[in-house]
Amino acid sequence: MHIFSAVLNMKTMCRVAAAGITLLTVREILSRWNTYDELVRCFNDCVLPAGTQLVEVSQGCVCFTVKADSLTGLTTLWNMYEDGTLKARLRDFFVTDEMEKTAGGGGNVEVTLTIEEEEYEKACTEFINKTEGKLFPVQLGNFYFVNATYLGNFMR
Repeated sequence: MHIFSAVLNMKTMCRVAAAGITLLTVREILSRWNTYDELVRCFNDCVLPAGTQLVEVSQGCVCFTVKADSLTGLTTLWNMYEDGTLKARLRDFFVTDEMEKTAGGGGNVEVTLTIEEEEYEKACTEFINKTEGKLFPVQLGNFYFVNATYLGNFMR
């Protein structure tokens, strides 16, 4: 039995909105947990949907590399990104009272999150191609596909 997975990068920045001062760095993130494994466990439990997991944290803007073990997990992650749920979870997970104080109030702390749509679509296509020959229905918004064949736009 083959297990397929796809990887997406969540590019995150937390800064003082008006001044552009960065409040969250990889060093800051890592300093909050005793071990890297503890950070990963907490991030998976508090931020990510089922069927996905953190696999890497990297420099620059803070980049969280997330692995999805299923197309359902990948789609859920994307939907959470699009509706703002993922950004809100990241804000709740990382923004501290001290950061808000430094920024002159919580309303001044800006969290940005970017997941490239091309990266998401590529990951979806890889899942669909790897499961060819199996009946695999997928709903992306109001659009339905079975093994990458478009079935229609079904409004609820």
